Amino acid sequence: ALHGIEVERRRQAVEAELATLNEELEQKVEDRSKKVEDARAEAEKRVEELSRSQTAMLYMVEDLNRQSAELKNAQDRLVRSERLAALGELAGVVAHELRNPLAIIKSAAYFLNERMAGVSDEKILRHVQIIDAEIDVADKIIGDVLSFASVKEPNIMSVSIVDAIKRTLERIVVPNNIEVVIEVSMDAPTVMADEGQLIQLLSNLFTNAIQAMPEGGTLTINSMKEGEGVGINIVDSGQGVPEADIDKLFEPLFSTKTKGTGLGLALCKQVIDKHKGKLNIFNNDGAGVTCSIMLAAQ
Repeated sequence: ALHGIEVERRRQAVEAELATLNEELEQKVEDRSKKVEDARAEAEKRVEELSRSQTAMLYMVEDLNRQSAELKNAQDRLVRSERLAALGELAGVVAHELRNPLAIIKSAAYFLNERMAGVSDEKILRHVQIIDAEIDVADKIIGDVLSFASVKEPNIMSVSIVDAIKRTLERIVVPNNIEVVIEVSMDAPTVMADEGQLIQLLSNLFTNAIQAMPEGGTLTINSMKEGEGVGINIVDSGQGVPEADIDKLFEPLFSTKTKGTGLGLALCKQVIDKHKGKLNIFNNDGAGVTCSIMLAAQ
């Protein structure tokens, strides 16, 4: 009996010791689990902070890139403005100086024509006519230069698009092989613009479109209300413009034409800028080019 009691006592002691060890082990497991959980939470926190930092850095880089682009655009505009001012001043002086000798040559050519009335030498007569015609070409170039050099502040008023288009077409020569299609209703919205400058602008763009179709084609003019503005599109069916030249078209002295002065579109851009409007040129999907004007509606 004593032996059984002793065995029972030892069993209970062992069980108590095992229970104690089990509790200690569970506590250690719980402590270790808590440490692991804390470490995981800390790691997640740092990963989240790193992710936020990376996102913030990406935003900073994007903002810096945007500011850099804006600064470059502002610098480009400033350089272009200063270049145009200097070029305009020089062009104005040169043009005025050239007009005087041209006027004298014009008078001399007129005198020769008068004196040679009835002369049968066709070669001499032809060369005198060439002199007279080339003087007109030179005078037109000088006129373009002077216009480019002295674009005045626009006298803004309400202008009928229909009337402006009609008056412009009356001023230019449209070859017989060019069909003009006007897609503007009589009740088209009016624009706020300087009428004279608008007609000059349209005249340059119509002429460019016609010259882009030496073999003939269609000149389409349409207009529509767009938000707070009015759009005017001049569409030709010519060969288009090389994509590499599109961005250069408004630069002074750049021309895709062999006899162009490179001032027509630069003048158009100046006029549009004075009106706080927009002027874009792009190739059509099929053929030809579209010149898109945007001006303020009345």
